[in-house]
Amino acid sequence: MSKAQKFEGSNRSINIGGNVSGASIVSGDGNVVGSGNTMNQRNMNVSGNFNNTGVFNWGEISGNVTNTINQLPASPDPARSGLRELLTKLQDLIQNTAGLAEEDKAEALNHVKALAEIGKNPNEKSKSKSILRWFKGFFSELPDAAETAKDVIESVAEIFA
Repeated sequence: MSKAQKFEGSNRSINIGGNVSGASIVSGDGNVVGSGNTMNQRNMNVSGNFNNTGVFNWGEISGNVTNTINQLPASPDPARSGLRELLTKLQDLIQNTAGLAEEDKAEALNHVKALAEIGKNPNEKSKSKSILRWFKGFFSELPDAAETAKDVIESVAEIFA
């Protein structure tokens, strides 16, 4: 099931990559000011002064992260989580942490995806250190998720060591 995010305020910039289906731009008074069944552009950039409300679909972000994670091999030892399983736990933790702003979830999910990309290329392991440091800081502000996140992050760090 897709999740939608509502953006309110002004001076927002939204970048969407990939295919977008069933998109509509709706003004603050509820009138549809633009729509289309499918936009097959590689990237769509919307920026400017937004004084109305818009909807952003988080299902695609989560799906892209899941697809990237699933390209990693499953752990050969069922008793021990591999990178694929650990990143899936991290993704679930991010998506299910209460009180976490949607834009923060999106940023964190992009970092999970980056770790999965690094996992597919062993020559890139050194890039994982800064992302893992970022996650330590990120979860330090979320006491309900911090302990679980710490365990997952430490296990991921061991794999990249």
